[in-house]
Order: sequence, then structure tokens, then C-alpha cells
Amino acid sequence: MIRWSVKPPTVGRFSSTIYKNHFEYKDIYFPLEIIIKRNFENSVSVEKVTYTNLKFDFDFPEEIINFTIPENAEIKEVNW
Repeated sequence: MIRWSVKPPTVGRFSSTIYKNHFEYKDIYFPLEIIIKRNFENSVSVEKVTYTNLKFDFDFPEEIINFTIPENAEIKEVNW
């Protein structure tokens, strides 16, 4: 289990994230469960994400592997 927490200088706010039940694939560990808890002054928010049936080493369709932008596509540049 890996836990990450943030407590800003303002009173009443706190956030923590827990990464659990890791799955190892090629020396990389993927969390199968992520729990995010946010404490506010008058309430608590909890989000839980659970991954099941992970699949690795599957074949992507040819149109994904060799994707090309169509000649007539309008491309817009976005500055972040």
C-alpha cells in the first residue's frame, strides 16, 4: 500500500490518496485500487476506483498502430 497526503496551510482541508492491491507486470506495479479522500470544513468526499480484468500484451487493431491524421483534418493548436 502506498499513501500520499496533502495538508495545505489553510485549516479544514485535507486530502489523501491510497494505492492498494498492486499488480506486477514487467517489473512495474499497477494499483488495482485507488481511494481518494478529501476532507473539507463541513463534509468529506471519498472516491474509490477499482480495476478488474487487466489485460496486457494484447494486439491493437492496425488502424490504431498505423494511425495517420487525414489530409483534410482541421488542426487547432492549443497553448497550455
